[in-house]
Amino acid sequence: MSVYLAGLTDEQRHVAESVSGHSVVLAGPGSGKTATVTAKLAHIFASSALPAPYRAVALTFTNHAAREMRSRLRSLGFADWDRLFCG
Repeated sequence: MSVYLAGLTDEQRHVAESVSGHSVVLAGPGSGKTATVTAKLAHIFASSALPAPYRAVALTFTNHAAREMRSRLRSLGFADWDRLFCG
């Protein structure tokens, strides 16, 4: 299992590991949405499921969540910032 997927529940891991198509994660506060989407983004780029030069967009409901996602990706060593818009 990827280091990016560690600590996720089975449902969260299922979402994070699916790499085909679009994903929408809707859940209540404190349910792990940011952790799930962050793991999904890291997994997509680490597994080369999104080949260059394609880019990804991660949309959140709040700027706070977008900053948190960027911070978590940074702590995971994410290096593909030129290929990701998070806001």
